[in-house]
Amino acid sequence: MKYTVVIPSYNSKETIGSCLESIFNSLKRSSIDVEIFVVDSSNDGTSDFVRKIFPQVNLIRFDKQTYQSRARNVGARQGRGEYIVFIDSDCVVSEDYFKNLDEIVKKYGDEYGGFGGKTLNGTPESVVGSVMYFLQFRDFLWEREVEVRNIPATNIIYKRDLFLKEGGFNEELASSEETLFNLNFSEKYRLFFSPSIYVYHSNRKNLRSFLLHQIKNGYNFQKFKTLFNYGGKLSNTPILIPLFPIYRFLRSVKVIFKVISPIKLIPFSILFFLGLIFYSLGEISFFFKGDGYDINRL
Repeated sequence: MKYTVVIPSYNSKETIGSCLESIFNSLKRSSIDVEIFVVDSSNDGTSDFVRKIFPQVNLIRFDKQTYQSRARNVGARQGRGEYIVFIDSDCVVSEDYFKNLDEIVKKYGDEYGGFGGKTLNGTPESVVGSVMYFLQFRDFLWEREVEVRNIPATNIIYKRDLFLKEGGFNEELASSEETLFNLNFSEKYRLFFSPSIYVYHSNRKNLRSFLLHQIKNGYNFQKFKTLFNYGGKLSNTPILIPLFPIYRFLRSVKVIFKVISPIKLIPFSILFFLGLIFYSLGEISFFFKGDGYDINRL
């Protein structure tokens, strides 16, 4: 078995079907051996849906909500593939995803321990969805093949033995677990990025859901920064956090003007800055709630 695909899932009934269909469609264009695991802890019927519509998929079921970090680790340990392919349940892979991936692995497999590709905007018709996409992936929009230190876990591949050797993802983290893992992994085994290995990410289009998601992400990122001393002293100084939205917005202005159409520029910029404010509210809330509070249950 060459590839094990692991899809962490929580309340993914609306997106898991498209995700799995895209994987099977892509596999039709290649002749590689692949096994697929969905690691699900949903309460919306996702597991029943997968069992009924995709019986060929290996389903691992948890009764209680499980962090993506643990779900990915469990799938990686259960799999038999030489490589683990992590794809999120709200992503759709391109038609040539596995064909291109296999070509990259054959070409660079001796040099690199991990690979990854682009995560594209799957909701370009929605301003809210586009803002959410840009906030999450704006630092990973490379257009050429390049060695990198970090790649989002929405679309990343590791040599399975190396991933397990390094202990997998930190299961105490609700997000940023791949950042912590990749910074160490890339130093030892190197990470390779190719834009030919791409997926489309489905983003929240409801404003309230988007803003709540930003608060959660901000809280979880500050937890990560605090626990692992990431980002330096200034990044972890509570009194400076209210200034972060301005700093992050100014850092992103050039790219915003480059990728956003003039028609959407004003509403996009307003929502983008609003998203940064709510993200910082999440960061600030960490200092009041502490790392024992599970904001992801909201």
